[in-house]
Amino acid sequence: MSQIDRIEVVRGAGSALYGSDAVGGVIQVFTRKPVDGVVSLAGGLTLGSHGTVKSDATVSGRQSGFDYGLTLGAERANGRSVINNPSSPDWRVDRDGYGQSSAQARLGWQLLAGHRLEALAGRHRTRADFDDRYASADQDSVATTVIRTSQVAWLADWVPGLKAQYRLGESSTEVLSESSGYLRAKTRTHTALAQHDWQRGPHGVQVLLENRVDRMSAAYDGTSSFEGPEPRRDQLGLGLGYAWDQDSWVFSARARQDDDSEFGVHHTGTVAGGWRFAPGWMARVSYSEGCRAPTLYERFAQYDGNPDLRAETSHGSEAAISWQRGADRASVTAYDQRINQLIEYSMSQFQYFNVGQARLKGLTFAAQTRWAGANWSGSWDLQEARNEQTGERLIRRPRYHGNLSADTDLMGWTVGARSRFVGGRSDIDGDSQTVHNGGYVTWGVFASRQLAPGWQLLTRVDNVFNKRYEVARDYAVPGAFAQVALRYQPR
Repeated sequence: MSQIDRIEVVRGAGSALYGSDAVGGVIQVFTRKPVDGVVSLAGGLTLGSHGTVKSDATVSGRQSGFDYGLTLGAERANGRSVINNPSSPDWRVDRDGYGQSSAQARLGWQLLAGHRLEALAGRHRTRADFDDRYASADQDSVATTVIRTSQVAWLADWVPGLKAQYRLGESSTEVLSESSGYLRAKTRTHTALAQHDWQRGPHGVQVLLENRVDRMSAAYDGTSSFEGPEPRRDQLGLGLGYAWDQDSWVFSARARQDDDSEFGVHHTGTVAGGWRFAPGWMARVSYSEGCRAPTLYERFAQYDGNPDLRAETSHGSEAAISWQRGADRASVTAYDQRINQLIEYSMSQFQYFNVGQARLKGLTFAAQTRWAGANWSGSWDLQEARNEQTGERLIRRPRYHGNLSADTDLMGWTVGARSRFVGGRSDIDGDSQTVHNGGYVTWGVFASRQLAPGWQLLTRVDNVFNKRYEVARDYAVPGAFAQVALRYQPR
């Protein structure tokens, strides 16, 4: 978290730019950039309830056209029993703890003016205990996930107004489950991207070509899950985009074609427009189409996989009005999205399946201001998420949810409180029966103080009133949870 500079969220289907998987939105995380000629050290230590210990350390710098960064982190906790319902067939009397470790390295070289080479590599490992009806009463069930990523990139400014990026990437996700048997599944993904962006005055054009190859291997108790060749899927995408921003108007349009070796050709597109009709005010509308091919794991995982899964497709519209003046802002957004062949997981069949047609529509209100010496922010979502064929609500989608937070400076401290409220929603219990999960409200408090240049003390208590609630039926959520952290982060 200490390396995050900012986070950007794009709402709606983003398949026209990002291809398969970007059906409901895209979250992009931007990391901090090193400072010229400075070797920078950062890190922190956190202690919390349930035996929680977190630590991380970063070294980064830039000199003579080269820059680098290395981050290491670790976390562990004793935890508590995952299942909180004694009548559940998965219930066990134990503590389900977890541990995780991560490492990330980054290298950069400013080869020439306007040309830069980058290399990234990372590894993240999580080991977590869980309760499982198929394991013996005295056996701990353990799930281990290992994620590896690597990428090389060439960023080029060919001529004024023309930029390009060329990227090669590889990632893998390996899941190991130890319960009544030993299950191993690994998915590997290779990507190649060539993207060119041309900007002239208010006009912008983008052309991209992207190739993606997925492979999967799996074994149960050392025996391969596949009699023939391991599953593989190839995707080739070609995208074209146009943007225009002048005076009080903005407009953009994108189109993309993806050729999938398993699911054929899919076309997606997005068109959006905005009007700055008064100082600080803006109205915007958009229409987007998306697609998502099921992952190899969803299709071929032992026990869970469904080889007959079909690709999701979506189309939706959005309209919004927003206002901003300085640090004050407010917005209201209406959305309506239909998804054909939505991929869900059946808790009764223990298998992925398609919902013929789902519809998600609603309103989002958001605001931020400074009032009475404090900073206030909050949002409120009203939503309907239903299976259009049966009329039933999609499970674990509440009718409303929101949050409210406030903070202020007091005697050298920054102190604040936050609240989260979630409405009732349907769910599936351990006997595969549809049940109702009630809504809940939780409160948290936090405080921070600058001890010295770069040094910060942070404390927080979540769920202050020890509210008992469930996000998923029968699964425990920690009660009151306290943490205290000491961080060093030079500016």
